[in-house]
Amino acid sequence: MTKFIEHSGQIINITPEIITVSIAQSSACSECHAKGACTSADVREKKISVKNEGQKVQLGDQVQVTGKASIGWQAVTIAFIIPCILVVATLIYGSQAKIDDALAGLLALVVLVPYFIIVSRFENALKRHLSFFITKTNLFTSI
Repeated sequence: MTKFIEHSGQIINITPEIITVSIAQSSACSECHAKGACTSADVREKKISVKNEGQKVQLGDQVQVTGKASIGWQAVTIAFIIPCILVVATLIYGSQAKIDDALAGLLALVVLVPYFIIVSRFENALKRHLSFFITKTNLFTSI
């Protein structure tokens, strides 16, 4: 069973290639009834880029942004988990090879440069694989 991530948003920009949707990302605190008395309430605006596939939408339209839940884990793996593994592995190698700690730390950071260069080379493939789609939200008011 495929799980989906869904957010409601509003279209703020349309180009022939990309539709930009603004979504309000809120923490659990922002939904709390006591958020006015608390300083940790957090609501942030996020912008999501979606491929323009000829959808019949206009600026200001309310839409539902949807993506597979698995893309979140894939993005986290590429951006955080693999680099962390590379750093730790390099530090362990430096320790085993009796390299000076400062040099091993510097080497652990330097090893990230080629990794992120490789990731940036595959940016278009990642954008195709880690993508969202939108559906227009029908907002009818009953009288």
